[in-house]
Amino acid sequence: MPRHTVATGIFLLMCAVPAAQSHTPGYPDVIPLPDGFGPEGIAVGNGATFYAGAALGSMPGLLGQILVGDLRTGAFFQLVAPTGRPALGMKFDSRSKLLFVAGGPSGSATVYDGTSGAQVAFYQFGAPSPTGPPTTFINDVIVTRDAAYFTDSVAPVLYRVELGHRGEPSATFDVVPLPPVVFGAPGSCAEVCLTSPSLRLYSRPFPSSRLAQRLPSEAIRVP
Repeated sequence: MPRHTVATGIFLLMCAVPAAQSHTPGYPDVIPLPDGFGPEGIAVGNGATFYAGAALGSMPGLLGQILVGDLRTGAFFQLVAPTGRPALGMKFDSRSKLLFVAGGPSGSATVYDGTSGAQVAFYQFGAPSPTGPPTTFINDVIVTRDAAYFTDSVAPVLYRVELGHRGEPSATFDVVPLPPVVFGAPGSCAEVCLTSPSLRLYSRPFPSSRLAQRLPSEAIRVP
């Protein structure tokens, strides 16, 4: 009989531990952003810090604005004032505390100090089209140990910005051509996605609701 009593006491103790932990405050389910602010890209910084940029769905006066906030509290403030260039895909590099931002149809990319919002580097990859269909669309970015890679949904290339050993970006960039297996027939558009750290490539027609298809590793080798 005593043996049964001890076993029951241990069982109740084990069940009580999760119950005590269930009172830990959670993250908010929704973080409301300002009216007219149409975010697309989001990046996570150190700790619970997040960054969100005003993309093409934003009011014209907010294009390029970047907000920084806390995922735990939902509080945020302006890090970068509106630039007139959409802020699409973005990535934070914890080594340098820099934020890399793709500029969509502006054909550009910008690197900001993730703490102060100061512009650290600016790259004009392609010439934007003043009228008609876009001639360039810098859609996304991935940051690796050695370089930042930006994708273009209109041109079959990647733009490579070399990074120093502390993550500092170079002043110039390289153009990495993509073969037809990645981008499709001449004149087509595609969303090219990169995953880190192995730089696996995914592609789908643009615009499209189809899921991106992973490309075989032998299809393209990114330097």
